[in-house]
Amino acid sequence: MVLLELLPLDEERRNRHLVYVAYFVRFLTDPALAEAVRDTPHALEELVAGLLAQGQATGLVPPDVATGPEGAFLVAAAGGLQAGMLLGQYTAEQVVSLIDHQLGRLFG
Repeated sequence: MVLLELLPLDEERRNRHLVYVAYFVRFLTDPALAEAVRDTPHALEELVAGLLAQGQATGLVPPDVATGPEGAFLVAAAGGLQAGMLLGQYTAEQVVSLIDHQLGRLFG
């Protein structure tokens, strides 16, 4: 659910992502704004990594999965899929399928 929340799968989330995109260039040129959002991806990565670690503790995720890098990859992938959806390169069904595929790989 965390990863799906990062995707513009409905009008509300699509509008939220459009606002973020509108500010993105400002983030690149305004150090104060960049500072305000700089740690957000890391917090999301840590959240996803923590959920994967919980999966390991319950035996749903194999113990050899490196939860930190996997969490970072999943958040980065969701970010790339956001842009692809906004550009019309991917449908909601396609991105949900891609996320499910990656989670299936991790959860076996």
